[in-house]
Amino acid sequence: MNWYAIYTKPRWEKKVLSLLLQQNVEVYLPTRKVKKQYTDRKKIVEEIVLPSYLFIHIAEDQIPEMKYVNGFVRFIYFDKKLAIIKNQEIETLKKILQQDGTIQIENLDRKIGDKVTLENHPFKGQIATVAKINKKYIELILDSLQIKLTLITQ
Repeated sequence: MNWYAIYTKPRWEKKVLSLLLQQNVEVYLPTRKVKKQYTDRKKIVEEIVLPSYLFIHIAEDQIPEMKYVNGFVRFIYFDKKLAIIKNQEIETLKKILQQDGTIQIENLDRKIGDKVTLENHPFKGQIATVAKINKKYIELILDSLQIKLTLITQ
């Protein structure tokens, strides 16, 4: 069994999650709690980190039947191959989303396009590409998951 990334219809992540759980499929929807400011109050809400993406843990022979799940759009491919997500990457994503606050980094003297190996946080050992550098933050693309990480530098 492997982890695969799937793309859903916009704003259907929780519906697809529910449908897959009813079929006894192991599913992971990355979410985090954020404080939202409304006109009359502040509220902590659960926010989906990767809109329209879900991670499913299935056997290869289950892949064709996923196309029949209401709200499913497609599997994610890298280099024209079905993207297989490593267990370690899913666990790392879970760990980082459970942390409170920001991830601090030190002395990352890089330029846009550089490949870096991440250290000192849950994505330790992962390779990322520097996408944007600002005085207050650095944006990295985590190559294996194709997601953007924003690391606060101040």
